[in-house]
Order: sequence, then structure tokens, then C-alpha cells
Amino acid sequence: MAKGAERAGRSAVRSPSAKRSAKQRRPTGGGSGARIPPGLTPSRVQSRARIRPSRDRVALSREELELQAQAAGEAAQALEVSRQRYADLYDLAPIGYATLDPNGMIREINLAGAALLGKARAALLGRPLRALVAPADRLKLSQHLSRSRLESDAVSTEVWLLLPGGREAAVQLTSRRVIGLDGKARLLTTLIDLSQERQAQQRAQQERSLLEATLRQAADGVMVCDPGGKPVLVNAAARRSMGLDLEGGPIELSEEVWGRAILPDGSPLPQKRWPISLALRGETTVGCEVHMVRGDGHTYDLQVSAAPVRDGWGQIIAAVATFTDITARKSADVIAAAHRRWDKAMLAIGREAVSGNALDAILQSALDAVAAAAETPVGMIRLVEAETRDLVLAAERNLLPAYREVAARIKWGQYVAGQVAATGSLHVLEDVSSQPGLSRLSKLTDPPICSLIGVPLRAQGEVLGTLALGHPRPRRFGAADAMELLPFADMLAGAIRAEQLRAALRREAGARALLLRELNHRVRNNLAALIGLLHLAADSAGGGAADTLNAVAERVGHLANLHHMVDGKGGEPAELRELVATAAQSVLVPLGEDLKVRWCVDGASVKIPATQVIPVALVLTELFTNCMKHAFRGRSTGSVGVSIRRIGADVSVEVSDDGPGPGSGSGGLGLDISKALVRETLHGSFHLVPARDGGALVCVRFPLRPDLQRQGGEA
Repeated sequence: MAKGAERAGRSAVRSPSAKRSAKQRRPTGGGSGARIPPGLTPSRVQSRARIRPSRDRVALSREELELQAQAAGEAAQALEVSRQRYADLYDLAPIGYATLDPNGMIREINLAGAALLGKARAALLGRPLRALVAPADRLKLSQHLSRSRLESDAVSTEVWLLLPGGREAAVQLTSRRVIGLDGKARLLTTLIDLSQERQAQQRAQQERSLLEATLRQAADGVMVCDPGGKPVLVNAAARRSMGLDLEGGPIELSEEVWGRAILPDGSPLPQKRWPISLALRGETTVGCEVHMVRGDGHTYDLQVSAAPVRDGWGQIIAAVATFTDITARKSADVIAAAHRRWDKAMLAIGREAVSGNALDAILQSALDAVAAAAETPVGMIRLVEAETRDLVLAAERNLLPAYREVAARIKWGQYVAGQVAATGSLHVLEDVSSQPGLSRLSKLTDPPICSLIGVPLRAQGEVLGTLALGHPRPRRFGAADAMELLPFADMLAGAIRAEQLRAALRREAGARALLLRELNHRVRNNLAALIGLLHLAADSAGGGAADTLNAVAERVGHLANLHHMVDGKGGEPAELRELVATAAQSVLVPLGEDLKVRWCVDGASVKIPATQVIPVALVLTELFTNCMKHAFRGRSTGSVGVSIRRIGADVSVEVSDDGPGPGSGSGGLGLDISKALVRETLHGSFHLVPARDGGALVCVRFPLRPDLQRQGGEA
């Protein structure tokens, strides 16, 4: 401060303004012509003239001293303001400042530094910083002090400090050596609290570790690539999908490692169009399905999504891709699709089995269905010829004419089909060209067949034929195909056996129909001859014997009419209403002009089996005949009514007339025959009662056979 005041004084002496003030105070007179005040002698005047300049110089010096003092005060005040400002900057700085001696003793420290160390500033002055450093970092502090004393540049070191309450704080010390006015070295040191930064770094590291652990243990595959396309993270799920070691080394992004990518439509996907490659160029891909085929034969299916990772400035810093292994799902889809195809094939052969089509049509439809289900272009069905045991080609698919000619018939035990028939077991030929003696398909088909599977068509232990399927790809057929083919072959064999049995039944039925027609023809002729003989006998006998013979001839005639009606049905169920009408027309109508009988039928429509037609018709004929003999005697007109009803599983037939009713001489052999037929043949009941409005009412009730109850209900 003294030196500053001295400089201010000198500048005040040299100041032009001060010189001008001094000149203004100088007297303007003083020459020889000056006026002398009264009462002064010249000597006094001269003496006064000599004293006045000295007085003026003293006044000027005093004024200069006052200006110098004022300037010095202003400089001191400015210096104090500056010192206070720098003191405030030092004390109120947001980071800690400390002045250390070369040995690390704290000489000065600001408020932030004291707060960081957790102690009052007065308690820290004169205390070694070493005492506040964690024991593990004291060697680092010593090295820091040594470097700071020797180096001219700033030295930084991170240490842990011991704080009150047992807490610790990470602090960065940055020291620079300076020489003070007293010539002594000091270390100007900053103390920066790294606790929050360390905590943030620790949290970030924990979050990163958690994220990496999550990604590595994720069920889906995850891969992260740097901007250059180098994978920096490939989790275990991705490695597992690729069939690689879970703990293996780094993985390259190449077709040699990952395999060739094939899209669902079968087209290849080059590496530059892979989703992760597109992500590195800024494109996002969602749900791309690819089939991967590695050089070692390993295949797998992935659903891939990929996206770029950008920083705050929008620059791509990485790319991330997720892989969902859909190999199992794809396999399940393939298996499910195969099951659907085989179910469709089974349904097709089931429809053909009951279609009534010819055997050739059934076999061709079945072969087309099984070839479509197995996705094979070539197929054959051979049947065993009963007489020679040769295997005859019965149906084929996509065979060349040359093969059909040479393979139309093969011997039992010859080639694959012959061996399958002889052994009764499935046979798979993985490579036809390696065993040319077992098949000629590799030479006589286009494209050549490389793999072949043959299964026996066996029903009830008997081999009826063989089914063979061929494919151009080697090793096409496996256990799964065998499991699907065997049930199909069994069903096809059942259809073949059923059709063979139906054909045999049709032949037998034709023979029986021919025999039955001949038999019916002879029965009709015999009945006609018997009726003629009875009438001849009646004409010859006369009297009561003639009446009996005519009655017998009449009944035989009714029986002939019924036989004619049943013969037209061919053994099929008969409508009961039609049966009533036929019996009424044969008994009630052709009676001449003396008697006119009206008849009617009402009630349900019921079909009865052929085995019950004759007994029911005979009962109706006897009842109508009994009406004509007893109910309408001596009358010219009459009426007969028939009512048909279903009562559960039984049939009720009621026949009524308008005659005198029972007990008036009705009955006789006709009623006895009717009762016997109903009770013993039809296993029913027979009741004769008076009708409500007069006349007789016969109630007949008998059960239908169980296999015809449905037909009756549907009628």
C-alpha cells in the first residue's frame, strides 16, 4: 500500500492540472513599474517579494500532499474492495479450495471445502490432510503431494475421505505448486466431491449389469452390434437357437456362422438385407420370419425384429436385434398340417369305402389322397391275384408308360412290393440307386425316384396287396411317415376287403335271385295246378265233400294271390295298408251281383317285415271271408272297416262289420286259423267283441321285429 501511495503522489506532482493551479496563484506584478503600497519602504518591499514565492511553494506542496493522500485513500479502498471480492469468490465458491504447505498441512480452506470435510474451518487450519484421508488411500495422497512439489503442471488424484459419522466420500484432489511473496512454496488445491458421480456411475453400472443379465437370460435371443456390425452381445438364447456353445467366444455376423437365410417363400435373404444389417443403416424390421441353414446341416427357424440405437444427436451408435426361436412352432405347424392332410385322406377313403363305386375307382381315389397327404409325386397300389399270388398293378400315379408295361405284374417276393407282401411288414428304401435290385423306379420315372416306402394292405391277417410311395429326394421317409401310413393302409385294406365281399355278395345275390325267381315260378304253377285239381275233385264228389273242396280251393286261390303280391316285393318290407287293400280286393270285391260290400282303411302308415307279410295277409283274408259268410248272410249290401294304429312297438289292426255281431253263428275254421296265426306266428293277441254300433269287432295286436321298428316309425 505504501508504494502505491508514493506512486500516486508522484503522479500528482507531475499532473498538468496541479501546475496550472500553481501558475494561477502566482502574482502578475513584480516588475520595476509596480506600485508600492503606502507605508512600505523599498527594502521591506524587496524583502516581502523574496518571501512570497517561498510561501507559494509551501502552499503548493501542501495542496499536492492533500491530493496524494486522497489518491492513496482511493487506491486503498479499491484494493480492499478487490481483496474482499476475491475473498468472497474464494470462500463462497461452490467447490472446495484449500492452500496446503508442501507437507500437506491445511493453511487455508474455503467454506465449501470445510463443508465437504464435515468440520468447521477453524478446526481444519493447521491440520494435516492425511488425517482426513482413508488409510487405504494415504499412500496415494503422499504420492500426490510429492508429484505436486516436483511438477509445474496440475496433478489430480482421487482419494476417499473419512467424514464424521463413519461416512466416506470420494474426492478428486487437483493441486498446483505456487511461490508466495514470502518465497515459500504452497500447493493450491481444489477438492471436488465425486460421491454423487460415483453413486450415479455405480447405479449406471448396476443398471447395465442388470440389463446385461436380463438380456443374457432372456428367453428370446438378443444380439447387439456396434456401428461396424461387430456383435458385442449375443445372449444364451441366441446361441442356443444357432446350436452353438452357450459359453463360447465372440460370434461373427456372417453366413458361415449363422447360416444361409431363406424367406418363407423359398427365396434367399442375402446378409446385407438381414434385419440387423438394415438396422445399422437406420431401418427397423418387425417380425421377419427366416429359415436358417448352416453349412454343418443344422437348421433352425427365427422370427427376427431389429432396430437402430441412436444417441442424443441422432447418430446410430448400435443396432439391437431380438430372435424368437420358432423352430418348435414351425415343426408343430408342419406336423399339424400333415395331420390335417392325413385326416383329409382318411376321410376321403372312408367316403370311397361306402360310396358303392367300383374297386378300381376306390383304389385310384385312395392313392391320390395318400399321395397328396404324404406330398409325394409317385405312388402305386398292387393287389394280390388269388390264383397266381402275383402282385398286379391296380392303381398308379405319375408312372411313365414304360414302367407300367414292365411292372404291371411282379412275382410274390420280388422287388420292394413283393418283399412287403411276403413279409407283411413296412419297408423303407432311403436311396433307390444304391439298391437297384429292389426297385426300377430310379430308371423308369421322371424325375428319378430316390427314396421309396412300401406298406402292406392287410385285413384280418391276410395280405391283400401293397401300397408304395416314391419321392425324388433321398431319405425322404421316416418314422413319422410310417406312423401315418400304417393306419391309412389298414383302412384301405378294410375298404378293399369290404368291396371284395360286396362283389361276392352281389354275385351270390344274383345267383339266389335267379334261383328264387325259378322257385316262385314253380310255386305259382303248382298252386294253379292244385286249384284246378281241387275244383275237378269238387265237381266229381258232389254234396258236402264238394263244398269242402271248393272252400279249400278258394283258400288256395287267396294264398296264390298273396304269393304273387309278396313275390313282387322281392323280400322287402310291405306297407300294411297296401296289404289290407290287396286282401279286400281278392275277397270282398269279386262276389257277383247279389252282394255289394263297401270297405275302407284308416289309421297310421306302417311297414311290416317280409317275414310277417304272409301271416298278416292270411289273417286278413280269413277275417274278410268270415264277414262274407256270416255277417252279410241274406243281405245285398254290407260294409267292412279296417283301422291301423301304432301302439309303442306294437301294431293294432281292428276289423269291424255291420252284421249281427258275434254269437250269431259266426266263427268256425276261419277264426281258428286266424287265432292260431296271430298267437303262434305273430306272437300277438286276438279278441272278438261286439262293435260299439253293432256288428262284430276283431282286435289283432302283434309286435314288429326290432330291426323294423325304425322303418315303421319313419314311414
